[in-house]
Amino acid sequence: MKKLALLLFTFQFCSSLLSFGQNENNIWAFGSGNGIDFNVSPPVVIGTAISSVEGAASVCDASGNLLFYSNGITVWDNTNTPMPNGSGLFGAPSKSSTQGVAIAPVAGSPNLYFIFSLEEYSTTKTGKFWYSVVDMSLNGGKGDVVSTRKNILVGANMSEKMITAPACNGVWLITHHIDSAIFYAYKVNALGVLEAPVISHTAGHNIPENYYVGEMKLSPDETKIAMGNWLVKSNQKPQSRIELFDFNPKTGLVSGYYNIDSCNIAYSLEFSPDNSKLYVGFYSSRIYQYDLSLLPSTSAVLASRYDLGGSVVPSSLRLGPDNKIYIKKGAGLARILNPNVAGVGCNLEVSSPGFTFSSSGYFLCFGNRFVNPLISADSTFSIKHDTTICDGLSISFPANNFYTKFVWNDGDTNRAKVISTSGRFWRRATVGCTALIDTFDITLQPINLTSKTIDTQVCFANDFILEGSSGFSQYLWHNGVSTKQQKFTTNVLAWVIGSDKACNMSIDTFNVKLTNFKVVIPDTFICAQQSIVLDATTENATKYLWQDSSNTKTYTANKPGIYWVKVSQGNCDYRANIIIGNGQKEINIGSDTAICEFEPITLIAENIPNASYLWNTGSTSNRIVVDKEGKYSVTVNNNGCISGDEIQILTKRCQNCILIPNAFTPNNDGLNDAYKAITFCPFDKFEMIIMNRYGEQVFRTNSPNKKWDGTYKNLELSSGVYYYLINVVFSYPNAKEEIYKGDISLLR
Repeated sequence: MKKLALLLFTFQFCSSLLSFGQNENNIWAFGSGNGIDFNVSPPVVIGTAISSVEGAASVCDASGNLLFYSNGITVWDNTNTPMPNGSGLFGAPSKSSTQGVAIAPVAGSPNLYFIFSLEEYSTTKTGKFWYSVVDMSLNGGKGDVVSTRKNILVGANMSEKMITAPACNGVWLITHHIDSAIFYAYKVNALGVLEAPVISHTAGHNIPENYYVGEMKLSPDETKIAMGNWLVKSNQKPQSRIELFDFNPKTGLVSGYYNIDSCNIAYSLEFSPDNSKLYVGFYSSRIYQYDLSLLPSTSAVLASRYDLGGSVVPSSLRLGPDNKIYIKKGAGLARILNPNVAGVGCNLEVSSPGFTFSSSGYFLCFGNRFVNPLISADSTFSIKHDTTICDGLSISFPANNFYTKFVWNDGDTNRAKVISTSGRFWRRATVGCTALIDTFDITLQPINLTSKTIDTQVCFANDFILEGSSGFSQYLWHNGVSTKQQKFTTNVLAWVIGSDKACNMSIDTFNVKLTNFKVVIPDTFICAQQSIVLDATTENATKYLWQDSSNTKTYTANKPGIYWVKVSQGNCDYRANIIIGNGQKEINIGSDTAICEFEPITLIAENIPNASYLWNTGSTSNRIVVDKEGKYSVTVNNNGCISGDEIQILTKRCQNCILIPNAFTPNNDGLNDAYKAITFCPFDKFEMIIMNRYGEQVFRTNSPNKKWDGTYKNLELSSGVYYYLINVVFSYPNAKEEIYKGDISLLR
C-alpha cells in the first residue's frame, strides 16, 4: 500500500529570470557567408556576409529577428551591411581564433551590446582581447559602433577560448590563460561598465600552451564549464585533457576539477539540454558521448564513453534552439537528434537533409552562443516551517523548478526529498544571484486508524462512483488518485485512504460488482390446440419468477396473452414482458364480384409479420393482381397456423367501344375529307354499309380502318343525307352481335 504524505509543502518564489537566450540565438552567422535560421521548423540555410574560419557571433531580438553579427573584425547589421564604425575591430586578422568574438548585452540599457574580439595565439601575438560597444538606437535602428568605445584593450596572454555566461544583473565574459589553469571572469554590469576580473586558480592541467586551441562551453544550467584542448604542436607528445569545472554565476568563480579524458585533438564540445551528457568532437576524427550523471566518479564517466560512429568528421558542435546538437560536416551538417539519451539512443543523423551551404568555404566553428543577464535580486531568503507528520508515513518536499541548484543539510543535492523521521532539516536553493534557505522542524505523531469493507453491487449502469469517508482533508486511492470520490466503469476491488493533519486516518475497502444483463424472449403467436415454451435462461441468474408465481427457467404457454418473467442476479432484477398473439388469423380477400373487362383489380390478404402466403395462381405475396374471370384463393401460414379465403371474379363490359361520326366534308382541303367508324375495343366481326336516301348501297367495308371518300363508282356524290348500317361483334366473353344505324351528312 502506498504511503500517504499528509502535508505537501511547496515554496514558490517569484522573480523575473532570464538567462540563455532562446529566440536571441535563432539565427547563426558563421564561416564563409553561411547562416542558419531557426525561426522556422525545420531550420533553413541562409546567406550572410560574414567571412570567418573560426570565431563568429550573432544576436537576435526577443522575437528572433536578426540584429547584427560579427567575426571580430567587422560588424554587419541585419541587411548584411557593415555598420558605421563597424570595420577595423582589433581581433584575429586571420579570422582564425577559436572563439575569437563574443557578444554581451548591457542589462540596464537594452540598446547597448559589448563585442569582445580575441586575437589568435602565435609567435607574434600575445593573446590580447578588446571590446567595442554597439548602440542599436543609432543609424535608424540598424546600429552603430560607438566611436569613443571601440577597440578598448581588456587583457592579454589569453588562449583562444572565450564565452559569455549569465551574471546577476549582468553578463560574465570568461577567458582562460594560455599557459596556466587560470580563468578570468569580467562582468559587464547594468551600467555598461566592464568590471575588474574575478580570477580563479584551478587544478587544471598546467602545461605551456596547453590551452592554445579548442572550445570552452557553459552548461545549460550554468553550473559547469567544459573545455576541449588541442595540442597542435608536433613536438608536444603529452596528451591534453578534456576538463570540467564548477561555475558560480553569482560570483563568477570557477572551482572544482574533473579530468574527463585525454586527447591531443579535443577541439569542440557541447552539453546536452538536460546537462547530463557531454559530447566532444576529436578534430577530424570522432565524436564521443560522456555520461556526466555518473559524477563525481570520473572513472565511471570515462567508462561511459560512447563512440557515435557514423563516419562523421567533426570540427564544431553547437546546441540549437530546437535542442538538437548541430555538427559541422564538410559542406553540410550532421545532427544529434536526442542528445539527452545515452548511447545509440541519442540518434546521430549522419547527413541532415536540406543543410548544404551555398558557400562551402573552409570554416571550423559555428560561433559563440548569446546569453541574457540574470535579472533578480542579489540576496538570500530564509524561511522556517514546523511540520507534524504521522508516525510511519512520510512528507515530500518537491522540486522547486525556479531554482537550479540545491543542497540539503545531509549533503544531498537532489531537488526533491522525502522525509519520514523527526528532527530539523534544511534545504538551500539558488538561482543566479538569489538563494532561498528552507528550515523544517519535523515532529512525529501516532496514527488514529479506522477501517471498513464495503461490498456493493451496482445494477444496470455503465459506471459508478465511490466516495471515501467524510471529514478528511486528503484522500489517496489505490490507483494514485487524490480526490474524495472517483468514477469506475468495471468491476473493481478498490481502497481509499482518508487522512487529516491530526493523523486521523480511515481506510475504506470496496468490492464492487457492476451487473448488466438482459432477458430477451421475443413476442410470438400461438395456434389453437398448440403450446409454446418460453425460455428465460440467463447466465449467473439466482432466481426466476413468472406471472403465475412459478420459478422455473422455462414456462409453457398454451394460449394467447401477455406473459412476464423477472430474472434476478443477486440484488439486480430484470423483468421481460412477452406478448403471445393468436396465430389463427381470419383471412378476408373480399366478396364475389364482377370487374370491368380489361381493368385489373388487386386482391389483398392481411399483412401478418413472418407469415407465408400461397395463392392458387402460385404467387407467394400477400397480394395479387387479376384481370380475368375465375375463382381465386389464398392460404396463409402464420407460425404454423393455417388460414385462407377464396373469391369468384366475373367480368363485364364497362366502356363504349365504338364512335360513329354524323358528318364529313370531302372537299379536298385536308380536313375531315373521309368518313369512318372509330373502334376502341378488339373485335371479332365488323361490317359497315352506307346507302343513299333511295336505299341504294354506295359504300361497304369489313374494316373500321377503311374510309369512304364520298364517291360512288368513282363519281363524287352530291351533298345530302346518307344512311349507315354497322354490324359488330367485340372480343370479350359472351359478346353478341351489335347493330348501329343512323344518318350521315355529306357537305361540300
